[in-house]
Amino acid sequence: MTSRRATQRSLVAATLTVVAGSGVAAAAPQPSTLGTVDVGRYPDARCNNGEAATFNYILSTDTGPADQIDYRKKWLVVLSGGGGCGDYASCAARWNESPQGPNLDGGPGEHGNMVPDLVTRGFDDHGLLDFDGNPAQLGGGVVGRHANPFAGPGAGGADGFNRVWINYCSSDSWEGLGTTVAVNAVDFPSVAFDPTNPALTSLHFGGARIVDAVIATIMRGEIDGTARPELVPDDVDGEIVLAGSSAGGGGTIRNLDTVAHDIATGVVGEFDPAPGVLVYGIVDAATAVGPLATPAGDDGYAKASFYTNGQPDQVRTDDDCDPAGTNRCYAVGDHVVQNEIATPYFVVQQAFDMNIHEDLKAGIAAAIRANAAAAQAQYPGLFAFAVATFGTPEAAAEAYIRYKITSQATTIGAARNNPAGLFIPNYATGWHQLMADSERFYTSQANQWVGGDHPGSPRLGALYAGTAVSIPVALAAFRQCVLGNYGAAVDYAGCVTTIYSPAVDQNARVINSTATP
Repeated sequence: MTSRRATQRSLVAATLTVVAGSGVAAAAPQPSTLGTVDVGRYPDARCNNGEAATFNYILSTDTGPADQIDYRKKWLVVLSGGGGCGDYASCAARWNESPQGPNLDGGPGEHGNMVPDLVTRGFDDHGLLDFDGNPAQLGGGVVGRHANPFAGPGAGGADGFNRVWINYCSSDSWEGLGTTVAVNAVDFPSVAFDPTNPALTSLHFGGARIVDAVIATIMRGEIDGTARPELVPDDVDGEIVLAGSSAGGGGTIRNLDTVAHDIATGVVGEFDPAPGVLVYGIVDAATAVGPLATPAGDDGYAKASFYTNGQPDQVRTDDDCDPAGTNRCYAVGDHVVQNEIATPYFVVQQAFDMNIHEDLKAGIAAAIRANAAAAQAQYPGLFAFAVATFGTPEAAAEAYIRYKITSQATTIGAARNNPAGLFIPNYATGWHQLMADSERFYTSQANQWVGGDHPGSPRLGALYAGTAVSIPVALAAFRQCVLGNYGAAVDYAGCVTTIYSPAVDQNARVINSTATP
């Protein structure tokens, strides 16, 4: 066992030196297969409309351990994002909102995120899941294609990890445990753009149960509905990576420790215990990273109360659940990411994310307009001269958020010996979901990766100018650390790869993250 793990560590380390190579021809995209959760076995693993949840998967083409690594035992499980709803009115609006794209595959807040996805979807151009990295959306060169730690050495990485992309259809940030809320069919009618699904009289919230069901199916080797023992993670080569962006990132936060525990214990005989399987997570673009606008828990508590018919502690949440305290049994805010995850995890967080920070930005700007001195007290560290420095309250508010994200980066993973790795870039554009598409996962903005003043790396300021840092490279370094230290009584500080700039770069608006302004 030791020699096999050591071999994996050395091979991962080798990938860290291969970060360019955009001249390698792209392999033909692998087709995915549509799977459906067995609700006969997992009755709570359903979408909002009560139908069985679905997922797409691509199995490894590896044929065995000839290369000393059996990729068939390794799984990358990605929870998709898509907003959510937390009360009757917002869920009704979500149900009645027509998708913007074909096949009910629109973005956050839409009807398609409440029903099963019955379309077989390819993984090309989906970042973390796209092993060859082509085509990048904006046509930029691929940086770090071969550093994706989950791709194998074969053409297009096809013999790498098995990949599962779980459709988000529960609107609960993957925390629901199978509760049902009654609704009026008049408010949730059969809609013309989705003739397949009838009007609803109840909403089902089972996001966490969907995660449980897919993980258990993997651990039984039955992802394709047949018994496949060669696909079951084991103590020699087994790895399960739970990843997610946006709502899926929140789902990773809420489910990671439970998934690790269940795999190690076998979940009451559902599958054989596998305590030697390495389990770790990737959290991208989650609201649980960064500054808080309000005390932790209030908004999440109200949503959980709706999901559970007034029993908000009946959700998948963190270990420090305190119904009477500020957390109130709901994983929100920097409180959770900094203090409460015990399983190794990697955080990808843009310093200003227009999707998750825009409301906070507007609130801070309004506070500045109303009373700059009071705003300074409400948001400690906000420049007293911020408007004069940045021009408008909005620019000052955004600068404050960028400062808080980058300055707090060093505290993530510090409490309770959290084994956290980090990638905290500060792009001028407020990108959302950096790992969810190939353009940002592999290349970022074209003008910052290709032909920019810092070619080959994000615009992180003078400290990292000219480096070959990218999300895949940072992830590979983190995985190498996990392989070397998992389960050991060691300080995981070596796994923390904090990538942010302490310098001021006006082009990227990087705010000094080491000193209080």
